Amino acid sequence: GRHLNLVVSRRMLLEEGQRQRAETVRANLKEGALLQGTVTSLQDYGAFVDLGGLEGMIHISKLSFHRVKHPSEILSVGQTLEVTVLRIDKTDNPKRPEKIALSIRALSQDPWTEVAQQFPVGSRVRGLVTRLQPFGAFIELAPGLEGLVHISELGAGRRISHPQEVLSPGQEVEASVLAIDQEQRRLSLTLDEAKATEATPDLASYAPGARSSTSDLGSFGALLKESMAKSR
Repeated sequence: GRHLNLVVSRRMLLEEGQRQRAETVRANLKEGALLQGTVTSLQDYGAFVDLGGLEGMIHISKLSFHRVKHPSEILSVGQTLEVTVLRIDKTDNPKRPEKIALSIRALSQDPWTEVAQQFPVGSRVRGLVTRLQPFGAFIELAPGLEGLVHISELGAGRRISHPQEVLSPGQEVEASVLAIDQEQRRLSLTLDEAKATEATPDLASYAPGARSSTSDLGSFGALLKESMAKSR
């Protein structure tokens, strides 16, 4: 009987310790807080993290900027990591009085912040075809950064009814940046080289005071094409 009492009292001590830890964590718990946590389990939809007596969850969409099929691609059980509190929702469950939504996403640089410097309009880029839709093809230029080649920009003059006639997932392609919409996180690409020269930015942004007439643009486009041909 004595052994059982010891086990019970040890468990009570552990539970009490955990409860005190949880209270400490709870006191610091607010949206935007940065906490240390340990991954306890990985599910299809996300990862559960022990914050010290309190459990939070990182939804799969908040694990990384680029697409993740399963949390095990990025995390493993027992791993410690820094997490950001995204949201705290109160629940009716006394055992888990709050649902804590976490993110590790805030800690990695958002690739969209420097997209205009990295891939300026008119520049040639290389990327991998990630998926094909009836309206166009998505090309990954960097982790978490996809551009769209609209179906009208694929055929180099000839009409095609589906991007799969020209491209297949996993294929590496060269394209030119047509437009960037940072607000909507959209990057438009073209595989049509004739259009690529038209997309070249205004000359004035390259040479202060330069006239940006269409003939200038044309000659600049020709120069760009020539230099691209040389660099190949």
